[in-house]
Amino acid sequence: MGGMAGWVDYTRDLRADRDIVATMAGTVAWRGPDASGLWASPRAVICHHRLAIIDRAAGNQPMVAEENGTPLAVLSYDGEVYNYRQLRDQLSTLGHKFRTEGDTEVVLRAYLQWGESCVDHLDGVFAFAVWDARTEELLLVGDRLGLRSIYYQVTPSGVLFGSEPKAILAHPLVDTVVDEDGLRDALSFTVVPGQAVYRDMRRVEQGQLVRISRSGRTARRYWELVAAPHTDDTATTVATWRELLEHAVAERLVGEVDHGVLLSGGVDSSAIVALATRVLKERGGPPLRTFTLDFTGPLGGPALLQKSRDLPYAAEIAAHFGTEHTEIVLDAAQLRDAVLEGSMLSAQQDRPTPTADFAVALRYLCRTVGFTTPAILSGQQAGLMFGGALGMSDPASTDSGTMPWIAFTQGRTHKSGIGTGLLDPGLLDRLDLPGYCQHRYRETVSTVPVLDGESEAARKRREMRYLSLAGWHEYVTIFDTALTQTAGVMTRWPYCTPQMIQYCFNIPGDLRDDEGNPLEVATAALVDVLPDRIRNRSASPFPIGVDPGSVPVLRERLSSIVDDPGSPVLDLIDLDAVKRMLAGASTPATAWRDRTDIQMVLQINDWLTQRRIRLV
Repeated sequence: MGGMAGWVDYTRDLRADRDIVATMAGTVAWRGPDASGLWASPRAVICHHRLAIIDRAAGNQPMVAEENGTPLAVLSYDGEVYNYRQLRDQLSTLGHKFRTEGDTEVVLRAYLQWGESCVDHLDGVFAFAVWDARTEELLLVGDRLGLRSIYYQVTPSGVLFGSEPKAILAHPLVDTVVDEDGLRDALSFTVVPGQAVYRDMRRVEQGQLVRISRSGRTARRYWELVAAPHTDDTATTVATWRELLEHAVAERLVGEVDHGVLLSGGVDSSAIVALATRVLKERGGPPLRTFTLDFTGPLGGPALLQKSRDLPYAAEIAAHFGTEHTEIVLDAAQLRDAVLEGSMLSAQQDRPTPTADFAVALRYLCRTVGFTTPAILSGQQAGLMFGGALGMSDPASTDSGTMPWIAFTQGRTHKSGIGTGLLDPGLLDRLDLPGYCQHRYRETVSTVPVLDGESEAARKRREMRYLSLAGWHEYVTIFDTALTQTAGVMTRWPYCTPQMIQYCFNIPGDLRDDEGNPLEVATAALVDVLPDRIRNRSASPFPIGVDPGSVPVLRERLSSIVDDPGSPVLDLIDLDAVKRMLAGASTPATAWRDRTDIQMVLQINDWLTQRRIRLV
């Protein structure tokens, strides 16, 4: 894992500009606290900050492959390849010599053997850049599900790239511009695959290769979901799903560090604990570590999301499986820590969010976990398997003609979406966020793979599962991976594998269990490993982290921004609406909506200030 940055230019000697790339990489140094390195040549400079999980002693980057002292290719790599040992053996039989024991050199040698087709051999989660010194071409690669990020911006004579937008924005020739489409993207609670909020900047898409050469940029998809008939019966479906999960968990328990699980006490994370404990016991490894986050005081999250406290359920699972369990209980003062909140925007890959409560809680949790356990497994993203994004179980949202999570929040907050209640009405009319989201919905739905002869209900289910991957997953991943990686933690999602997502994509929704009821695949597959109380627990996000007393504090911060004539957000908000909110009293019925509205204003103000953004 790590943070990377690079610059390719075909018209200047970049060796004199290596300090610029070092500065770019410095903006993402917190992603890789264990080591750093820089490689420079006339046409390319690459810098990497590394978090060491596998081959801690010898896997430093950028990694260079040479022949008789001449560089062949240079790799900067974030992620992990789970089948690297098998690939190493295969490449060794093909004549490749290895000087390290980890997966980084395997990726580099795979590129030398197969070129860009190396991705077809890699089973893992990764984003990497390869500079081919022989052809003077740069290859940028994103994994099949987009779990690791790499951004790039084409210049008149080359390209800039980095793990996060801030690395590119640190280059002196980059103008930090957000146009109206970028602002729509930043405010609409979704993302367009491959699009960054900053003008001219792109994110390598799920399953995509991007090649930069003297003649320009080319891109192609090397992986995507395929619609196919599901021929397995009920018993086989359940057994196959269980086998896929067991394999994914075992694969992700690799590395020269202790392993942990973010444990909510729900079905998804508890199943990971059950299976991981079994694997570690068979391998003779140390006990699994588990971590749970909770808060003092009453439940503060919106009832539509937060059903029950995690602490007692997590404690039950930890005791049942004998994990080394840590309970992290926060009070209001810790949640409102100025440093934690001040670093939030930067940790979110440089974009605002109206749900900063989730981000604060997750960042605090991972900062604490990272002291002892840099490799953790998480049950987040489990809903991706069957289209479990927010609003997907609400018919009114799924039939709304827009992204279901957008419709779900529009119906409960504002017509322009969550967090928009204090924004200027003229701005919202001009941006037309509902129309923008509807356009993006139609655009995405038009690419859904379908089967001839499918019923309308089956097509709709497939559509929702695809939207979960192409829309909601992309949005959530940008925040989740950034918040964990910036805390120096490598997070692994066993439910989020290409094999699992592809298999579940084709499971029909009308499959029945032995008693004729609709089949709950996960529940049926885990009946022998989880207590019934856990298997039947209602799902809720983890960690939710809402402080019931936060609204008065947020109102004070909002007031100070309004009173400062230099606040850049003033041009974007409805001052009358802000003043009415500040003059009125907050009620329990409106507290969550008010909180998201205020947080969005605060986040936008910090965003505009920190990034020195020019809106056009």
